[in-house]
Amino acid sequence: MAMNARPLLPLVAVLVAAASLPASAQLPTLLAPRKSALNTVEIILDGVANLQTIANAYTVPIGKRLVITDLIISNGNPNQVRFQRIFRNNDPVTPNITVPAESTFGHSFASGLQFKAGEILKIKNGDVAGATNFALYGYLVPTKTP
Repeated sequence: MAMNARPLLPLVAVLVAAASLPASAQLPTLLAPRKSALNTVEIILDGVANLQTIANAYTVPIGKRLVITDLIISNGNPNQVRFQRIFRNNDPVTPNITVPAESTFGHSFASGLQFKAGEILKIKNGDVAGATNFALYGYLVPTKTP
């Protein structure tokens, strides 16, 4: 995948110019050009019961790719919950996750969990300690057609 490289000269010129301004001067705000807005996705699943798999938490639309950036699992139970997991179709994409009693687990995925068009995101509460809450955040990206 080729990276979109842009010359740094304009930014360097602004930084040099800013360094020569008095401390009380206001600096200009630079806005990066946008090619398209992101389509954010929130998948909120409250009270996922013991040993339950949500078989169709989200199906990626045709012409899109889903990138999950963040995961939060809340455990309000007096005991830890184990075996919390995310699946792509029927294949696990995360290891089993343990969440301590009356606690929350949060994780940001540096490059995101990637799901192609038509793939199904599933979540699983694989424990018997009690219901847990899942929140997944990410965005949709248009897929390129040749």
